[in-house]
Amino acid sequence: MHNTYITQYNRRKCVPFTGMDDDYSYASPYMADQELALSHILSAVRDCARKSVAIECVVLYAKGYNYDEISRMLGIPKGTVMSRISNGRKMLKESLEL
Repeated sequence: MHNTYITQYNRRKCVPFTGMDDDYSYASPYMADQELALSHILSAVRDCARKSVAIECVVLYAKGYNYDEISRMLGIPKGTVMSRISNGRKMLKESLEL
């Protein structure tokens, strides 16, 4: 139980996906910066997804699925899932550092 808690905590800390409403009651420079950053991240994910199938595994992992669940969903071995997630993270990191 302790390890499960730590895993869930690390996932939330690592990839904080949050919903953004389109209807804002006010506009602020901070919100504009957030929208710009989110737009930049999403375009990097799309660009990387065109280059490699690894991004699909990264997105599923970010949504909270574990390696075994992703393996069953995609019909590929667990080791392949782990490799694709690692490669996808590197690809996204390089894309976002530009």
